[in-house]
Amino acid sequence: MAILIGIDPGINGAIAVLDNSNRIFVTDIPTIGQEKKEIVIPRLWEIINQETDAVVYIEKAQSMPKQSCVATFNYGVAYGIIQGLIVAKGFPMQFVRPMSWKRVMLADMSKSDKNASRKRAIQLWPLDSKYFGRSKDEHRAEAALIAEYGRRLEAGTGKSGM
Repeated sequence: MAILIGIDPGINGAIAVLDNSNRIFVTDIPTIGQEKKEIVIPRLWEIINQETDAVVYIEKAQSMPKQSCVATFNYGVAYGIIQGLIVAKGFPMQFVRPMSWKRVMLADMSKSDKNASRKRAIQLWPLDSKYFGRSKDEHRAEAALIAEYGRRLEAGTGKSGM
């Protein structure tokens, strides 16, 4: 089975690489700047380019109701950069709706628990829990869960809904 990469896209997103031994490596989307963050494209390429054979599962972009035009634009730019690098690398890419992967991966978790993704990631990867320890690591946990959702789809044990 190929390496699976899960991506929670956006400027504050993360990338998770799930290997065949069920170990996970997670990193934030590399950015520069405090007020106006920008993706460090060469560093993002290095992260993606480390793998030679992978299938990428990326959360499908959608607008957020109370998000400003600037925030929506920045999210779209980041989403496009990430997709472009995946295509340049030649990896197959599957888009998954947040609702679909969350239904499978967070099925028995409280819908109102903002830390549900982090808690589930720690349950699934206790040896790699260092990636999910802080409350701001929600994007890392979501990227990891998207990768696991992809693994389950590849194995035929997850439900589609992409």
